Amino acid sequence: MREQLRGFSLIEVVVAVVLLAMAVSGFIRAVVEGTGAVATGRRWSAMAIAADSEVGRLARDYRATSPICLVPPPGSRVTPDGVGVDWAVAGDSVHLAVTVEARALVSRRALIDTISTVIRCQ
Repeated sequence: MREQLRGFSLIEVVVAVVLLAMAVSGFIRAVVEGTGAVATGRRWSAMAIAADSEVGRLARDYRATSPICLVPPPGSRVTPDGVGVDWAVAGDSVHLAVTVEARALVSRRALIDTISTVIRCQ
């Protein structure tokens, strides 16, 4: 009689290796996508901070000329971390309408965020 061999057949080993490769591939994809999402989130945060600081600066400049509150000029700038900020203003000595647009690139994708607000003179 033949002895019973213990162990796995070739087909069982191949199936196990394929399943393991698929699992590792899925894990690597999840890590890469998670890293990309973190980078995108950081850029959105940098854009929001840049836009908010620009609105604050425009409000200070507008109110600094009180009691007549002169409308500051529109303009643009780029922050040290590469966020482009454009602002447009309209108003008079009582109210200032401000629109600030922040732009940045992440993974060859353009991100754009816009803030619109009205600032009172005093």
